[in-house]
Amino acid sequence: MGFTFVTGQDDHVLEDAVRRGVADGLARMLGVPKHPDSVQAMLDSDARAREESVNVPVQATAGTVRTTR
Repeated sequence: MGFTFVTGQDDHVLEDAVRRGVADGLARMLGVPKHPDSVQAMLDSDARAREESVNVPVQATAGTVRTTR
């Protein structure tokens, strides 16, 4: 009798896709209520602030390399 050992491995991408699909299906089926306008405005401003902080362009400068002997 022989045994085959396989190391377990989680597929996080597939797991996330399944969770998002289930959440999307439930939201469509149950009809998630809309946020009030004041709450939606706050969420939108927070999302814009996060995007702006991430997308800050960085200016790279090149310098000369000197080797001394």
